[in-house]
Amino acid sequence: MRLSAYWLANFIFDFIKFEITICTTLALFHFFDLGYDSSWATYLAFPFGILPFTYVMSFAFTVDSAA
Repeated sequence: MRLSAYWLANFIFDFIKFEITICTTLALFHFFDLGYDSSWATYLAFPFGILPFTYVMSFAFTVDSAA
């Protein structure tokens, strides 16, 4: 397996898991009428920032305990 295909598949899988959780949370906000009407944009944009950051930072440390 090519290394780029491995990381791309993991990124896509993590993104899908993130979006399922976020969509469920937003649906519950709406269902219970919590009044977080403007939070959907932040919730939907969050994976685009945190996933690349997490993947890049995972290469910064070679030992788990150093992180």
